[in-house]
Amino acid sequence: MVSAYIHRDFDHPSGDLSILLMSWGQFIDHDMTLAAPPRDENDLDFVCCGIPKEQQHPNCMTIDIPPEDPFFSRYGQSCMEFKRALAGHRPGCAL
Repeated sequence: MVSAYIHRDFDHPSGDLSILLMSWGQFIDHDMTLAAPPRDENDLDFVCCGIPKEQQHPNCMTIDIPPEDPFFSRYGQSCMEFKRALAGHRPGCAL
C-alpha cells in the first residue's frame, strides 16, 4: 500500500536524477541482501507468517497486508515475511 501510494507506476523520466541514484540504490540493495541472514538456534531458516505473534521467533517483524492492497489482494496474501538481519556475523562465519 505504501509503495503504491508513494510511487505511482508511470513512465516519466526525470532530468534531475542521474545514473548515480540508481547505482547508489543498487549498492544499498546488495548490501542489505548480503547481510547476515537470521537463523534459529539450530542454524536453520524459519517462517514468521501464519504463526501467532507470541510464538514467533524474536527476529520476526512481520508486515500486515490490508485486504484492499492493490497488488497482494489478488493473491490472498495478508502477511509479508520480514526478519531482522543479525547484528553481526554468526560464530564461525568466514568472510
